[in-house]
Amino acid sequence: ADGCYDRNSVIISVQEEENRAVVRRVAKSFGIPVKMHSDGFSLMLNSVLLKEIMLKVLELKGNSYTKKIPDWVYNLSGEGIGELLKGVFSGDGCVSDKEIIISLRSKELIEGINELLLGRGIIPRTSMNLSKPSKSSYSQEKKEMFHCRLGNTKMLNSFKKNVNFLVNSKRDKLNKLCSRISSH
Repeated sequence: ADGCYDRNSVIISVQEEENRAVVRRVAKSFGIPVKMHSDGFSLMLNSVLLKEIMLKVLELKGNSYTKKIPDWVYNLSGEGIGELLKGVFSGDGCVSDKEIIISLRSKELIEGINELLLGRGIIPRTSMNLSKPSKSSYSQEKKEMFHCRLGNTKMLNSFKKNVNFLVNSKRDKLNKLCSRISSH
């Protein structure tokens, strides 16, 4: 899931309904009203207090190019880091028939995710490429996209044990990947 802020709200962009249900459940537990954004897939949590906590206490700031893992995350327990990674990969990660991949515009965020994975004994492969400008984009410049991949069966099994997914469809695809015979 990707997030940003407007004047009075936290906006969380989530694609799968299972992820939306998590956002709604957390908001409800804090008594925060949630409504669908006009874009049709983002949820708006209407709370200036939550916005201030996320920005100033949790240090969740920046745009898609400058976001990074806040320093306090590195002091979480192994279980806490696993849960944070589960949320990140459930929202922004994909599972293909060959690998798990997360692709982001922020090099610092990908580097932080890599560090957290390495701390859990999971060795990712990273790469960078230039994405083609979209037809709807005003700018026709190519933009950097950074990727973190897990394709080795041993690493996929370690991810399954130590991180996993919130979303059933992604968890099912991961189980299928983990059941294949390793060629490494």
